[in-house]
Amino acid sequence: MADTLDEALSIATSATEDHILYIDDEFRTITVPDGLLVGARTDKDVHGLKFEMPRYFHDLDLSTFDIQINYISDRQYTFNVTDKTVEDSVIDFTWLVGSTAFTQAGKVSFAVSLITSDTDGNLVKKFNTTIATMTVVETLDSGDITNSEYRALYQQLRELIGDNADVAESSAKEATEAEAAIRKMLVGYSFSINENGYLICSKPDTGLYAFHIDRPSGNLYVSS
Repeated sequence: MADTLDEALSIATSATEDHILYIDDEFRTITVPDGLLVGARTDKDVHGLKFEMPRYFHDLDLSTFDIQINYISDRQYTFNVTDKTVEDSVIDFTWLVGSTAFTQAGKVSFAVSLITSDTDGNLVKKFNTTIATMTVVETLDSGDITNSEYRALYQQLRELIGDNADVAESSAKEATEAEAAIRKMLVGYSFSINENGYLICSKPDTGLYAFHIDRPSGNLYVSS
């Protein structure tokens, strides 16, 4: 524990340096600091991972290459680096880790690619690293279901659960009231999230329903 401001700043600087991810140009490996926690499920744009790598690969100057980070959470995504800096023989850049990396708890695999293209967009040269992994931990979160998704969920729930539907409908005159309507309609139900990220609704005398909103298509799937 730091006793003075200078000590606190020293500790903070040391921690930042320790959390740099180093790329080895010969072995193509990414060294991830031990114990580095990238974030928790549903995080968004709160953790910037700092990378450092050699500027030259043999006689090839990599400073003119564009940098991409390809990663897999629920599916594969690409992050385009925009803050590359070059100083002497070192390239530095940052990956501001967005919400698509935090769709589920567990391991997120990623690799770095440096590419150059001609004026027509055709690939000319490409430098790839090996695959590294980082950890995303579980959390308890209200989620980020949009108004349109709440409306879709509301309609499905109304068809499946009849006892409280009329009470709920009178409260759901506006899209922004849909969430409150669902809560009124589901009096007596318990909720949980299973290992697949599905919303599980259950009630002793009614049974169990699982709801899953497919993000790319926006479709709502219901199973009992």
